[in-house]
Amino acid sequence: EIRELDAKLEEQNKLIDARRRILAEQAEEVDQANAKKANNFRSFSEMLMAVHAAADGRSDDRLIRSSGMAERPGADGGFVVGTDYSQEIIKRMWDSGKIFNKCMNIPLGQGVNSTKIPGVDEESRANGFRFGGIRAYWVGEGNNIPSSKGKFYNVGLELEKLAALVYLTEEMMQDSTQMESWANESVPKELMFVLEDAIISGDGVAKPRGILNSNALITVPKEAGQLAKTLKAENIAKMWARCKSENRDNAIWFVNQSVESVLYTMGLTFGTAGTPVFMPPGGFSQSPYGTILGRPVISVEQCPALGSVGDILLADLNAYYLATKGEIKKDVSIHVKFESAETAFRFIMRVDGAPSWKSAVIPAKGEDTLSPFVALQAR
Repeated sequence: EIRELDAKLEEQNKLIDARRRILAEQAEEVDQANAKKANNFRSFSEMLMAVHAAADGRSDDRLIRSSGMAERPGADGGFVVGTDYSQEIIKRMWDSGKIFNKCMNIPLGQGVNSTKIPGVDEESRANGFRFGGIRAYWVGEGNNIPSSKGKFYNVGLELEKLAALVYLTEEMMQDSTQMESWANESVPKELMFVLEDAIISGDGVAKPRGILNSNALITVPKEAGQLAKTLKAENIAKMWARCKSENRDNAIWFVNQSVESVLYTMGLTFGTAGTPVFMPPGGFSQSPYGTILGRPVISVEQCPALGSVGDILLADLNAYYLATKGEIKKDVSIHVKFESAETAFRFIMRVDGAPSWKSAVIPAKGEDTLSPFVALQAR
């Protein structure tokens, strides 16, 4: 009887999940239809003016109320912004980002808010552990081939909500062209900053799990007697040695801007001679962009300050999964702060991310672990 009850309960749960998916798909279809109608505006600024006019009772048939909001004007009332404008914002994010546009992007489809990506559970490259346990043998004539089996794990991603709520005063709304330019520049940059900060150092609680909180991160020890807030050529060499060779072709040196002044003056000394570790192409007369060991050096604000773990980070972002869903959703409301004549703009992006590696790996021959993510100990 208990088994029968469990079976019925499981079947009911499946029906509930199926119903939820159907409702989510229907809601998304309504949103898409509304957004398509909202695209009848010739520009974002034209829509802003229509929203502003609605505050005076002059309605526009092209304005569509946000899904799930009241049909009558209220504290939470708002209007859908066309997907063309939303896609322009996400395009600006991907064009201007230095970190998340290099991750392994995994777009999720309609009605899907989570995914599990299988990964090979490989913690060692020794015989019998490669690829989670796959084993190849030299087999003599007539002998049986020993069997082996791989081991896997799942990287679970469940879409989180990254949002921004911005208010514009009635005076600011008078220049709609200026406001369109401001919204299309400032909001994507803010969303980008917060997302990329999570990719680097997120704790995984209602946000992506960052590289610096990954079990696969290798933190190379500092040199004996190394002074605080310094960087040595030996640090660079040892970090490179811990980056798995297959990941080096895509690896990038991400650094905090405070690290650059140290990089420009750092060199390897050989007797009375030496050679720079880092130098922009063409020397100091050219733009400040260069490489270390053939890989690009990119300055980002999201890396911690000089002397902290992560101030210089060697990472192959192909080993970082980033799940996204559609374009950024934008809504406009004239009712949230009606009494102060302010218009609210809400931007929501659904995204989650996590390193694809479960842990660093022990090489087949050698002792030091290897990983696509390598940092330097705090100094």
